[in-house]
Amino acid sequence: MQLLLLSLIWANILLAINGKQIKIECPSYCDCDIFLNFRRATCVNKTLVVIHLDLPIQTQILDISYNQISQLDDYDFSKNNLVELKFLNISHNKLSQVNVYAFDRLRELITLDLSYNAMQYILPKWFECMPKLEHLFLRGNYFGDMSYLLKYSFNSKSLKTLDLSKSYISYLKSDVFKLPNLEYLDLSENQLISLSQKIINPLRSLKVLKINGNSFSCNPDLTALKKLVLRKRIEFEDPCSWEKAPKKFEKLMQETTTQVSFERKYWMIEEDQDSSSKNVSIQQTICESDEKKRNLFIELSEFPYALLLVVILCYGILIGFICGCGMKYCRMRHNVRKYRNRKNIVLKNINKFDDEMNQLTTHINSLGNSTPIFTRR
Repeated sequence: MQLLLLSLIWANILLAINGKQIKIECPSYCDCDIFLNFRRATCVNKTLVVIHLDLPIQTQILDISYNQISQLDDYDFSKNNLVELKFLNISHNKLSQVNVYAFDRLRELITLDLSYNAMQYILPKWFECMPKLEHLFLRGNYFGDMSYLLKYSFNSKSLKTLDLSKSYISYLKSDVFKLPNLEYLDLSENQLISLSQKIINPLRSLKVLKINGNSFSCNPDLTALKKLVLRKRIEFEDPCSWEKAPKKFEKLMQETTTQVSFERKYWMIEEDQDSSSKNVSIQQTICESDEKKRNLFIELSEFPYALLLVVILCYGILIGFICGCGMKYCRMRHNVRKYRNRKNIVLKNINKFDDEMNQLTTHINSLGNSTPIFTRR
């Protein structure tokens, strides 16, 4: 018994020493939780204008999208001790100025999202500050003519994904990329009229190239590019084979999803938490119902016009027949009511006449009884 008691006491001591949890508070304008075993701070749509957020230094995922941040100064993140960041989302802000050392000491950063800002330039020094960066999203900025960029402005040995779509790019220099491990390059929906194979050829690991939505002319440069990507087995769409007009009902409709979040203002460091699973069945039901509606609409649109006219004519005849029967029924009811009224009047007159005759007979009888009979002498 004593041995068991000592064992329990020793187990509690070890649990207290090794299993101690540290509670780390988060600022009131941010929500902190554990997402896929990463410590995440979400400060979305809080009208923030600066990076000085007083966040815990243990932050690994930082989402400050949909704010009013217009500038990143030198050492903004390192001054705030946010050097453990792995995922950084600054999309949908007003960024137009990013200083040379804005991303200094972000050596653990893997994903950087700067989409939908007002950026117009790229600095090679940024990539030196982020040696582990694998995914860079610059979609929806205003780069325009990128001939002003320095040689190898995109210089990274770790980068695998680069999204430059919808950025009004009209020209790219042949020496702008030095990305030996890049696998995915998105240049779609820009204003490019030509793309030299000298831009793509140094990208030895490229697997997917997206260039749709530009204003390409089928010139020798594009023909040479097509031969290059076919030889390297790079996945891409030939712009010379695109159809000019969209097909009927080709536009896809998307339904916005409502994200359910639970507000939390702290992390428990040692506690392992799994991310909450999504309600797949509900989403699948919604998608199936939307698909049925779209299929019904398409079937109606493809219905033969001649058969449609026949159906409409039949419906018109049926409606006319029903209306005619209804009018005839109403007329018959009116005639019956009129006949009943006349019958009632005649019966009333007959009854009145009978009453008058009865009164007259009664009067005559009363006169006969009251008048004495004179006898002759």
